Amino acid sequence: MLDLEIDSPERVADVRHRIRDELAAAGIDQPELDDLILVANELIGAAFDADIASPLRVSVKRHRRLTSIRVQCGQAFRLADDPMHLRERVLQGITVAHGQRRNFDNSVVLWAEVPIGRVQPQ
Repeated sequence: MLDLEIDSPERVADVRHRIRDELAAAGIDQPELDDLILVANELIGAAFDADIASPLRVSVKRHRRLTSIRVQCGQAFRLADDPMHLRERVLQGITVAHGQRRNFDNSVVLWAEVPIGRVQPQ
């Protein structure tokens, strides 16, 4: 559905707004939209916390029962002190699964799966 590049931390807000605008235009309701933006922000933040120097590629793909969010980090890097650690509570409360994967080319993907129609806490 979406495939965007972030070339610097200063562009994160622009990308977040573009994700929000495009998903809202696709008819996603506000509570789910808020969840998707929060998860994307946590994954992007984890990548920049690891001092990534190369551009990031953010993709959001809607499936029948969930929305996949991926942050591809083209540069090989060491996940010092596990940048996902401090973000675990937020991600566990919203996603059905999340994690990180190192590809054969040494790039890293931070990913999360957000269920469609999650019941919002009161």
